Amino acid sequence: MEKLGRALDNCEVAYSPTLSASISGTVHLGFVDYMIPDNRERLTRGELRLVFDTSLAHRRSTYFDVGDPWAHDTDKVVANLMSALSSPGNVRWHAVGTPTALSIHGATRRRFTPAQRRAELEDWTIRLASSTPESLVEAARVEWYVMRCLTKFRDRSFAGIDDFLPAIGIPAHADDPEQAIDFTDDQCHAASITIDLHNKKAVRSERLIEMLPYLLDPILGSTLHISQIETDLVESLGLPETLDLVGSVRATHPYYNELQKLMKSSLLRKSGRHDETRQSLDIRHDAPVYFQAEIYTADGVAAEALKQTNDAIDSALKALSGDGSYLPAHLLLIRCLARNKDFPAAKSAAEAVFALSPKSDIVDYVKRILG
Repeated sequence: MEKLGRALDNCEVAYSPTLSASISGTVHLGFVDYMIPDNRERLTRGELRLVFDTSLAHRRSTYFDVGDPWAHDTDKVVANLMSALSSPGNVRWHAVGTPTALSIHGATRRRFTPAQRRAELEDWTIRLASSTPESLVEAARVEWYVMRCLTKFRDRSFAGIDDFLPAIGIPAHADDPEQAIDFTDDQCHAASITIDLHNKKAVRSERLIEMLPYLLDPILGSTLHISQIETDLVESLGLPETLDLVGSVRATHPYYNELQKLMKSSLLRKSGRHDETRQSLDIRHDAPVYFQAEIYTADGVAAEALKQTNDAIDSALKALSGDGSYLPAHLLLIRCLARNKDFPAAKSAAEAVFALSPKSDIVDYVKRILG
């Protein structure tokens, strides 16, 4: 906090670029310059948040001046804090050039056992002892946060990287080498391919094959955005070539191998190759249920399933915590499996729901789904 504390001499809110650690151990880099008025307004509206409480500091007086809007919605404490701090025009923000924290986001790790969490933290303790903020930034992946920015700029489009980087404020502090925030040439190349993919341009290349696992990382939450990346690929390349590309991925970590298998299964299902889908992914045993839901809610099934389930389970979910956060995906999966007449798999998923929550209203709801 020393760097951020010094910065507060000349501003009310100081923050640093975001470094996020994925389950595989990959580091992802994200940055948005909130001194740009448009980005500041988007942060206030909750549309472009790439800054987190782990890499932000503010003056005590500013904290009290903005009141306590986060206290009225405990599900969005950090988001509401950022919105409150960014809304007054007289609150000055400043970005320091060097990352001040590595975020190991808890939402992605809700299903970790205490032993798994401890092992991960011990591993990072060893890695960080031989790393510097600068070395982490240079080796970091940028694809995931670039894609997140692109999806959050709902009312803007970018022809290419030359349009995109100035919008998010890169390079920042270009006139101050000690504070400069910029992408390496390699990161710019990855960002450019990500932008082309989002724009539905044909981007078949060896580099995209290498990038794909990092685009699929569930950095900030439990639900993968496989469907979004899959849609972009299919619209850019067509279904057969997308299947070929996904099959060409040679991931070096078991976690990324699992992501590749999940996307391949989804594409096979969309192609109507159901036997191969079952061979590629045994949905009863192989994948966590929140991944399974991604696959079984493709082709328009999700919207109908969500419509029928959300209202019925909302009140029950509010009383749950911990692994209960996965119940929406469990219930959605059961609904879709039942609609597809895959009752053995639906009953298997139902057992997982009962293990998570023996609450009578959840049990009764699942029984109604299964008839």
